Amino acid sequence: MLEKEFIQSREIILDYFEKALSFGSLFIISHKESGAKILAKLKHINDGLNEFALVPYDESEQASDFPVGSEVTITNESSNVFLDTVVHKNHAHKWLTFNLPSELKVVNLRIGQRYKPTRNLSPNNWIISYGEDGLTKKSQYEGEILDISTTGMSLKIKARRLDGLYRGDQVEVNISEEVAALSRVKGSVVHKSSAKVVVSGEFEKYIKVGIRFSKDQVIEQLI
Repeated sequence: MLEKEFIQSREIILDYFEKALSFGSLFIISHKESGAKILAKLKHINDGLNEFALVPYDESEQASDFPVGSEVTITNESSNVFLDTVVHKNHAHKWLTFNLPSELKVVNLRIGQRYKPTRNLSPNNWIISYGEDGLTKKSQYEGEILDISTTGMSLKIKARRLDGLYRGDQVEVNISEEVAALSRVKGSVVHKSSAKVVVSGEFEKYIKVGIRFSKDQVIEQLI
């Protein structure tokens, strides 16, 4: 059973939306009563008014199915962050404004317990993306393994521009050359997000990519 976490810290919720805005994350708005759905992207965040706005991703679509007062569920494109809210404003059916939520529900897409690998890692961990069809090499990046479980892993990639590695892309990852079974592990991207850490007093930006393995892996030799 997938683990669920309820985030109620306003600071964390605001940080999530700010990252989603800068990264261009997509969201699905679902009308609780009618079942109408629309794919949307963040238009802006207004902390002072306690609001955020979503605009249809496809400019030919309109938000006419979501009048003011509609109860909706908003889900991110990875289907692991959910929130329930009400349409606060409908701007001529072109975009929608909502109150910032007091709670986010986050689902852990990985069932297995996560570990920080400490042994037998390759000097350079790399990932190759083959796109959704899994046939043609699209890109390759070096990265640092943040955590790993029997079912997947997250990878920290430092790159000014990260083409590819979209949700659903088929990938191959080099985890450990010391453990033959972990030298070329196949999987798929389940999420990609921007993140930042403080290094020597300055913010360092990077991309965090979540991978689900095609089959469970034995990781005891890494921890």
